[in-house]
Amino acid sequence: MSTLPDLLRRRMAADASRTILRRKDRGIWKPMDWGELGTRVCSLVRAMQVDGFGRGTTGAILADTHPEWLQVDLALQSAGGVSAGLSPIAGVDEITVQLRDSGARLLFAENEEQLDKVLKARTACPALCRIVIFDMKGLRGLNDPMCISFADYVRSGADAPDTWDATINALDPDTPAALIYHHDRPVYLSHRTLTATIEAAVRLFAPNAADERLVVMPLPHMSERVLGAYLSLHTGCISNFGESSGTLEENLREVKPTLLIAAPSLWKRFHDRIELATGAATRFQRVMCRFAFAAGARACVNRADGRRAMPWNVAAAWLAWPVLANVRRDLGLSRLRLGFIAGGTATPDIVRWFMALGIDPIEVYGPPESGGLAAASAPGAIRPGDVGYPITPDLLRVTPDGEIELNSAALLQLDSEPQSNGTWRRTGDAGVLSDGRLTVLGRAADTIRLRDGSAVHPEPIERALCLSPYISDALVVGDGMSFPGCLLRLAPDAVEGWAHAKRVPFSSFADLANATELRALLVTEINRVNKAAASASPIRAFRAIDRPLQEGDPELTPLGGLRRVPAMTTFRSLINVMYEEASTPPDRQLARSSSDPNGSDD
Repeated sequence: MSTLPDLLRRRMAADASRTILRRKDRGIWKPMDWGELGTRVCSLVRAMQVDGFGRGTTGAILADTHPEWLQVDLALQSAGGVSAGLSPIAGVDEITVQLRDSGARLLFAENEEQLDKVLKARTACPALCRIVIFDMKGLRGLNDPMCISFADYVRSGADAPDTWDATINALDPDTPAALIYHHDRPVYLSHRTLTATIEAAVRLFAPNAADERLVVMPLPHMSERVLGAYLSLHTGCISNFGESSGTLEENLREVKPTLLIAAPSLWKRFHDRIELATGAATRFQRVMCRFAFAAGARACVNRADGRRAMPWNVAAAWLAWPVLANVRRDLGLSRLRLGFIAGGTATPDIVRWFMALGIDPIEVYGPPESGGLAAASAPGAIRPGDVGYPITPDLLRVTPDGEIELNSAALLQLDSEPQSNGTWRRTGDAGVLSDGRLTVLGRAADTIRLRDGSAVHPEPIERALCLSPYISDALVVGDGMSFPGCLLRLAPDAVEGWAHAKRVPFSSFADLANATELRALLVTEINRVNKAAASASPIRAFRAIDRPLQEGDPELTPLGGLRRVPAMTTFRSLINVMYEEASTPPDRQLARSSSDPNGSDD
């Protein structure tokens, strides 16, 4: 396989009637085979050629995750262009910069909401000359010569000559195929890099055509695009596209995927759901669930140490099996054999919990420059707390100051803003190599320097705090301060359910976030993390964000995590109040009034 379009062409010829995609439409899963996928991509390529889109030009996609996204992506590459995936939750300013700097000539927009952003941005994007809209709802009266519906755009190439084979044959594997935006920095990936990454993933993880997966990450994200969609095309794994994120649990139970690639937040969501359900169960059910997970954990330890299980451990595992099987079935993971944690790292306790459940989640580390895969563990060789070995021995190293670097000679990519140091390229990530295995500590720029000069890596602390089902996310702060503090993003359903169960009165989310009883619960969670870390710089102050954050808010990443700089800017007054009142440890702060009007960030 030299390019993805070449793979699609060959599969279209050899396996035309075999299903490769499914889409849920009004509750019904509708299949798409290789023949239909190839025909749709070919039709788009003809329309692009009529429109003047060709080799070396850039097309962008600003849309939700659905099969048309992938079809356009493959068509842009087939036409010899570069496919840029833009996040649909990005604001106008971010979209303006990305469209302008990429020189995008063609843009595919999801709907009226995304079109509004593009129309505001286009005056600053002189290269943009065509906007194609997937969903025309609310746009029937649109009269703009630059805009056209997706259906009309496809029809515009109906009478054009079929040059698909010729354009694919003319593709140079070393030219850019995909454009990824990573921390606001554009990274161009060649056809060769994409195929090399896919082939490395096949060797390491051994996915196959019998696998099925549910698409749960946004396609503009590197991990979903390469290790999800592209890898599935290579292996023949069927990709299932649900209707919306709101039907995720239902979709999982229906599809029963054998392969799942998801962000740490979704794995945490699985964990929290079972932990909360266990806490609300009868005493007998709680005892049986705790027993089953303890037996599963012992089995994992014996397996990791290579020890033979004692007879009583075998008996315990036998008794625990039906309980753990029911949990996996309830989560929709009863058939899962390959689970990937991508787009970030999970707390080791979450990984251990899933291993006890009978699922080995594989953490994947891969900056875009590496094609999305630089280090990972092979199935069955998971070690909670690290992401495993580099894919090749010479691919990465950690500098004396703790930054992960990639070997430029091993990277087949083009980067519009190279950040190299000789033959090594900085990733901006902090990490540690121990016995050849990589531990990722977070972004190097996020490292907190306290007033005494000591360094605090916030991400491991944040991950540990997120083990609590009541904490959706955490943001450790304290640069230039005497000690670190943290902002806590609460899990609304969990804390509201807890408040009702404990009969804690509240009239609004802000009221609950500042309730003395909830603060006591959060203090317990912080003390747990401080004790486990045994750090010289424990968390000594905290505040709960007093309003729910929703998808699309500027404080959140596309994967639902807190964005450090925007969140610190939005909640600066909350941070200031936190430090003003934090001359005492968190447990003594409870004596203070929880109704301080300065605690609100409104």
